[in-house]
Parts: sequence; C-alpha cells; structure tokens
Amino acid sequence: GRDETDGERWTRVRGLLATARSARTVPARDDKVVAGWNGLTIGALAEAGRTLDAPHLVTLAARVADAVVSRHLDGDVLRRTSLGDRVGPTEATLEDHGLLADGLLQLHAATGDTRWYDVAARLVDRLLDRFVDGDAFYDAPPAGDGPALVVRPGDPTDGASPSGRSAAAGALVRLAALSGEHRHVAAAHAALAPYRALAHGAPRAAGWGLAVAEALTDGPRCVVLAGTT
Repeated sequence: GRDETDGERWTRVRGLLATARSARTVPARDDKVVAGWNGLTIGALAEAGRTLDAPHLVTLAARVADAVVSRHLDGDVLRRTSLGDRVGPTEATLEDHGLLADGLLQLHAATGDTRWYDVAARLVDRLLDRFVDGDAFYDAPPAGDGPALVVRPGDPTDGASPSGRSAAAGALVRLAALSGEHRHVAAAHAALAPYRALAHGAPRAAGWGLAVAEALTDGPRCVVLAGTT
C-alpha cells in the first residue's frame, strides 16, 4: 500500500470507525443534571480559569453555578436532580451539598462575588443541620423526609466520585479558611476521622479524603499588609 501521513491515516480510520458505529444501536443518553457533579465541574472550571489565567473558564463556571443554584435550590432545600425544566422532588444528598458548596467557594475565590460565598455557607449550614449527628455523617436526609431506609447510610469510602463525608470535609475546610469559625474547623476534623484507617487499609478508597486532610494540615495562608496611612 501507499505511504500515508499521520493526518491522512487519522482521517481514513475515523471514517471507517464512524461507518461501523452508525450501524449499531445508539445507546441511551443520560441527560439528568446532578447537583453534586455540577459542583465538581464548577470548582474545576473556576480553579483552572484562575490558575491558567483563562477568564472564559471562570465565566463558564459562573454560568453553570447560576443554572444549578437557580434551578435546584428551592428556598433552603437543595434538590438533587433535574431534567430539562423539571426538577426532581428528592432532596440532595450529603455529597451534593458538600460538592456544590465546595465548587461555589472556589468560584467565589476566582471572582470575588460574595453571592457564591453566601450560597455555599447556607449549604454548609444545611449540611450540618440535616446530615451530621455528633461525629456521624449520613449520606441521606433524616428518616421521615424520604423513602424509608432499613439503615441510614454513611459510607466514608471514595470511589469514582468523592464520598459524602469527604465532600463535606472539603467544603468545611474551605469555608473555615474564609469564615474563621471554630465550628467549621471542628466539623472538618470530625468528618476526616475515618481517613487515617482508610489510608492504611484501603488507600484507593480515601483519595479525596486524604487530599482534604492534607489541605487542613497545611492550613490557609494568611497575608498581612502593613504600611503607613
């Protein structure tokens, strides 16, 4: 056969693959919007925009945040999912509250817009009130506010996405650095309690929790500006 450049071969192979794929049954597409997963997106876009000096990414993060908050935050109640113009009736989980609050705090850091701080602080207050009992962090709302559960779950292990507990810890650590409130610091320490054992016994299930623990140990940087007036 004749020699081909990489570009020519790429175009030819893509065409063959597209033809083969078009003969297959197209898989269904999951279009639902999940509050917590969008929180991850908001945080990633805001941090990337700030780090890479790419303001269009921060703008996109703000657009996502505005859409999620305006649609999913019903008064003080955060709803977990939406599809198109329909918002699901189910209250968001611990993971949703933690990840969305964390993402909004990163957006606040990138923009200085206090709206995102205020919403994040409200979400954290709701998180502490609805999902925390002493040192226990539960993934689901209290009994009687949703489907009856045999056991109220509270799994600290991280998987493809952060666990509710580590997500809550991340939001608490980030908020504590801004609020200076001891209750946020104390709750963050309580949320991170299981991760020492997980780090030794199942480190692959503790990635997010350990990253948050590192941030808490390192502590926020304080900058003091001094001068004459």
